[in-house]
Amino acid sequence: MRKLSNVLRDLKVLNQIIWVPRSSRLFLYGIDVPFDFSPHWLAVIAFMLQKKCFVLMWVSATESGDTFRTICDNTSLSVDQISSTNARKNLRKALHRTKCRPISWDVISARGYQVYKAACSRYDSTSEMSQVEYFSLMKHLKSFNNACVFGAFVDEELVAYIIAIPSGDRLFGYFGCFDPKYSNSYPMWSLYFNICKFAFLEGFSVFDRGVQPLKHTTNIDEFLLRIGYRMESCRSIYYAMPLLSFGFWFVSLLEIFGIKSFLGILLSDIKIIKKVINNE
Repeated sequence: MRKLSNVLRDLKVLNQIIWVPRSSRLFLYGIDVPFDFSPHWLAVIAFMLQKKCFVLMWVSATESGDTFRTICDNTSLSVDQISSTNARKNLRKALHRTKCRPISWDVISARGYQVYKAACSRYDSTSEMSQVEYFSLMKHLKSFNNACVFGAFVDEELVAYIIAIPSGDRLFGYFGCFDPKYSNSYPMWSLYFNICKFAFLEGFSVFDRGVQPLKHTTNIDEFLLRIGYRMESCRSIYYAMPLLSFGFWFVSLLEIFGIKSFLGILLSDIKIIKKVINNE
């Protein structure tokens, strides 16, 4: 019964976390996981069966790790504070050439996919979403409480946007893109600067742009560091459906306990998963 209690406790925590798809609905990323959360593996399996996904991922703060998140917690952020002359010049261009403001989901429905499609044209990627997949993701993101969209405009034309999800005192920038045709207007500079100002005015203490591996093919975070963001080291944590590891687990238990004891353990764990899924 203690195992069942622990599984139910951890499953409750997993269900309280905000999960967003990362490249696929089968891969979920937790944006607000409690520090050093280490759930029971049965709770993880039950949760993945509920969500019909294969992989869960989140990050834990640490002094050194394999990933970093780029955040802005400078609530007095201003152009004059930027030490780099070139960065100040580019940001002033961005603020002059673009106008940024919160936008409705109707604007995304009308123009969002075109901007996304143009953004994808810069990369040789096989992970580009179809129009159906894109609008399915937008519908999913819209379902989150208080999810917001911030857009950058050039002559009233939407050229870039960021979809952000609030959690606690943080505003998480989950999805963003821009039309490269408007690169000389520096729309992402304007967006990432203004969304921080917006977040702080709304009472958030941190804008979290997201997580990247230390070795990354783009330099998206370089300009962010120049306009007042900073890097926060963290450690990636993954849980996957134990299809392969189950084989090793099966063989190990057979060697240690023998077939009869193994079947008893397996039956016990299956009963726990069934009870959790059925909310018994």
